[in-house]
Amino acid sequence: MGTKLITLPYSEYQELLQKANATNYQLIEESENIRKEYESLLEKSNNLCKNYFELYTKQKEEIKEKERVISQLKMELSKKWWKRIFNHKKLEL
Repeated sequence: MGTKLITLPYSEYQELLQKANATNYQLIEESENIRKEYESLLEKSNNLCKNYFELYTKQKEEIKEKERVISQLKMELSKKWWKRIFNHKKLEL
């Protein structure tokens, strides 16, 4: 089986070449726009992750501080109760 060679007039060849070049240029532009959009989304994603981590860290520190204060208050309350109990027993003796 042989292949048929199609010959085109030079003007048709140039017209097809121009269309192909225009399509190629359009695809390159679209590809560049997609790349820019991807980079923008990636940067937004990185910023969101960074903000989440900062908020998480801050919240964790706030929780630790609250737990420390609660623990300290519990100790003070416990001391006061022990003193009351001890003083009450002294009075009984």
